[in-house]
Amino acid sequence: MIVASQIRAARALLNRSQQEVAEVCGIKKGTLSEIENEHSPGKAATLRALQIYFEDRGLEFLDGDGVRRNQTGLRNYQGVQGFREFYDDLYETARTVGGDLCLFNGVSELVLKWLGEDVRARQVERMLKIKDRYRYRVIVKHGDLTAFGSDYCEYRWFPPDLFNDKTIFVYGPKVAFVNFDNDDVQVLVIDQQEIADTQRLFFNHAWDHIAKEPEQ
Repeated sequence: MIVASQIRAARALLNRSQQEVAEVCGIKKGTLSEIENEHSPGKAATLRALQIYFEDRGLEFLDGDGVRRNQTGLRNYQGVQGFREFYDDLYETARTVGGDLCLFNGVSELVLKWLGEDVRARQVERMLKIKDRYRYRVIVKHGDLTAFGSDYCEYRWFPPDLFNDKTIFVYGPKVAFVNFDNDDVQVLVIDQQEIADTQRLFFNHAWDHIAKEPEQ
């Protein structure tokens, strides 16, 4: 089981408040504070929930009381909060790395559902402020006119018979595979430059030779 010093360190690495962590883990802020301050050892189920929270966000716990960012290059996000944190990572990568951002098999209504109107508006606002840092291209299903990122994205339509809802983001050295379910959303991010470069090649072929300019 993880210990108090690891929890404190993990929270610092992710720059998360006690309130943020407690809410996602389904525990009280006071409970987390007592564990971190070593006033309570914490229940096994609570410690396990905390460990899963941090591991899903790219950290790994070492023997003794160590903690570090996961060296495998894998990261998982899940649910509403996880999907919003994924969009935070997308923004931060666009801001710090920039370059060619690609979204294949975008499903606008599902993105809006899990992102929420408030976060969508914030995403548009902050992406516009760094628009000179990147080029963002999006492939959606033929007929999708939502285009909520049209102020900072280029859109093209994909034939319905070739389209599916298995959404793929390519941003910086990362590739994100998004699985939308009726009552959940999961995002697996692989942080490996070679994989990102390969996915960009596939995306560019689809963009140049299959996808079409949206009809006016």
